[in-house]
Amino acid sequence: MVKVFRPPKSKSRTRTQKRLTTVVDTLDHAGVGVCREHKPVIFAEGGLPGERCRIGITEQKRQFWRGQVQEVIEASAERQTPFCPHFDQCGGCQTQHADPEVMLAHKQAAVDELLKRVAGAADLPWYAPLAGNPKGYRRKARIALDATGKTLKVGFRGQRSQQVVDIQQCEVLTPPLQALLVPLRETLTKLRGQRALGHISLFDGSDKQGAVQLVLRVTRPLANQDKQALCDLARQQHCQILLDRGDDQIDHLAGPGQEAGYWVEGCQLNLGPNDFVQVNGEVNLAMVSQTLDWLMPQTGETIWDLFAGMGNFSLPLARRGAEVVGVEVSDAMVRRARANAALNKLDNLTFIKQDLTEPESLFKSLSMADKVVLDPARAGAQAVMPLLAQSRPKAVVYVSCNPATFARDLSVLLEAGWQVHKIALMDMFPYTSHTELMALVKPG
Repeated sequence: MVKVFRPPKSKSRTRTQKRLTTVVDTLDHAGVGVCREHKPVIFAEGGLPGERCRIGITEQKRQFWRGQVQEVIEASAERQTPFCPHFDQCGGCQTQHADPEVMLAHKQAAVDELLKRVAGAADLPWYAPLAGNPKGYRRKARIALDATGKTLKVGFRGQRSQQVVDIQQCEVLTPPLQALLVPLRETLTKLRGQRALGHISLFDGSDKQGAVQLVLRVTRPLANQDKQALCDLARQQHCQILLDRGDDQIDHLAGPGQEAGYWVEGCQLNLGPNDFVQVNGEVNLAMVSQTLDWLMPQTGETIWDLFAGMGNFSLPLARRGAEVVGVEVSDAMVRRARANAALNKLDNLTFIKQDLTEPESLFKSLSMADKVVLDPARAGAQAVMPLLAQSRPKAVVYVSCNPATFARDLSVLLEAGWQVHKIALMDMFPYTSHTELMALVKPG
């Protein structure tokens, strides 16, 4: 899951002045209200089923309109008051107006309908969603900075905006990251070279060795006085501070010298400052554990891990005794995964570099796989699916962060006679529009 999916831009007309009143019927898989009473259908952010709302239209197309709820005239019993004082401005969360369990139920119904409509999948065997604590879960975050005004802004980007929303707290961050926000702000506001600051990446590796990693993007060298202030912050907060000069030039400034990382199923995974990692540690553990339960890796089996990243699935599978082949397009991630395999003394694990948008050269080797796990980026695994359908491994676990591309990809297997044996949502990003899922699929 290294690639970043960017949907193609489309031409549309924006008319923010248009307002209308209508009823929200259902939610889509992103938690957005769907108003079918109006023609064309309206997707209304902030609405819940059964609510009568006044909606401001922001986008009009021939087949649908988009808008935002500006006033709830008749509220649903499911509506709750957002806990964050920045919810109306910050772009980090979208669904704090509903309880996470309630939102998951609506999302599951929407995904079920989507899979029925796009892939022809009926009567799906849904398992309980994988979910953890909806607060204090986010172990990695990017903090935005804006030094163009009189006062430095430290926070997150706004809703549908590049403006920085100045924040004092964020309850979805893990407690160690929350505790760092105020002293971080105090230090940054005292720096002379504020305009040399880009953004800050935070990672909570406290489950490994107690270290919080802070990576500060800088566009030019900092003065010694500013560096000393950052060193003082690292000492007081017991964190590691790195300076990112761009083009993978990372300098260690202060704090512990070891790499950041985390544990999963008895395996230690190290990661670099710019490496992809699942931000929800609790749900990631549950996801990997369920993958192991569903695939049941056995000694002597060959299991392929497509879109393997740094080895989040590969290492636990290999630790269970299977021969594992991890496939990843990124040179950096392949090197990282090999290093993690060596760190854990796993010699039944191989990583290869391959662009899985052009996977044809892998067909012969993939045909030897007993089982497969794949965890693609939002663009999905369209090019891989025909190869899986032909090679017919005994079982495939598909982990998806985009229900739409999952539905498209699943249809290829179902048309080839495969069947969905298990499927479950994952609440990897509570209070947001993100919907992730995993499914166990086997040949018929």
